[in-house]
Amino acid sequence: MSDIKWYLRTQDETFGPESEEKLIEWAKMGRIQPGQEISDDNEIWKRVEDVPFLDMRFSIDLGDGNPRGPFNRAAAEALLSSGRLPPTATVVETRAPFDGDSAVSSEEPVKLESSLSNDAGSGDAKVVEKIVEKIVEVEKVVEVPVEKIVLKEVPVEKIIEKIVEKEVPVEVEKIIEKRVEVPVEVEKIVEKIVEKVVVDDTRIKELESIIEEERRHTASLQARMDEAARSNADREAVMQEKLMTAAKEASARESKLREQVLALETELRRLPESAAELRALSGIGDYTAGAIASISFGKPEPAVDGNVLRVIMRYLGKTDDIALQSTKKETAAALREIYPEGETLLSYFGESAY
Repeated sequence: MSDIKWYLRTQDETFGPESEEKLIEWAKMGRIQPGQEISDDNEIWKRVEDVPFLDMRFSIDLGDGNPRGPFNRAAAEALLSSGRLPPTATVVETRAPFDGDSAVSSEEPVKLESSLSNDAGSGDAKVVEKIVEKIVEVEKVVEVPVEKIVLKEVPVEKIIEKIVEKEVPVEVEKIIEKRVEVPVEVEKIVEKIVEKVVVDDTRIKELESIIEEERRHTASLQARMDEAARSNADREAVMQEKLMTAAKEASARESKLREQVLALETELRRLPESAAELRALSGIGDYTAGAIASISFGKPEPAVDGNVLRVIMRYLGKTDDIALQSTKKETAAALREIYPEGETLLSYFGESAY
């Protein structure tokens, strides 16, 4: 084995420096997972899957043709032999052996055993019983989570030596022949890793399904938007056609109205032209008859009312009573003699007057 010290970087923290033997032990126990990295200088890192001495070339196929891993062969076989996986699960080699390096053989997880020597004197029975009690207490202290056991070894022998030195002045070698057994449940660790990979795969499939559904929804929305745009264009074309039709109809109505106005004007010209004939119509008096005859037909007929009488009286300097019919008739006769004949409002202002 090499004397190089290594660092292990996980997603949350970095461990080390540790020896190559320690990293191999972690790999066999399933503590080193795919995606983690190691480095011998804490600067240049490489994936654990690409490190030959970790031998992470084996995956677990649950029978669906989708290998989970890779792991060290010892960790993969330990999980497979635990009986917690489906009967169809197998260990598959997903990568050929590294060049110039043989695959690391599978070994059983390291076990520590403990026992008491029978060479202790009978006179020290009570002392031995106390030592056993202390050892049990030490075992309880040592029973920490697997992560702490793997990442930091508990020096059980040193703890026991200190206890023995304090309690009994005898040699530790005669009392303790074997080490305390600390069972490490590698199967549970690897099983958790596989379960996490399965959960991640399931989540990925769910996300892919969601993405596909969103794509279908987006395509459907785009199709509806295109259909709405086409419908809007059709509605605009129909509306434009209706507006053009309405404009044509309005132009036709305007032309027809002009024709009707001209026809009405022609019809109005057939009214009686003389003031005497106009006064014969019901509702037309002297003032209205004079106004129609002079304005419409150019007849020398004055339209005399109170205002005209007041102006004429002032102009002539007379003081006649304008309330009398005689004053009104005299004024109308005088004006009739000086009114021009043949000038109508139409001839004076032109056709634009109408």
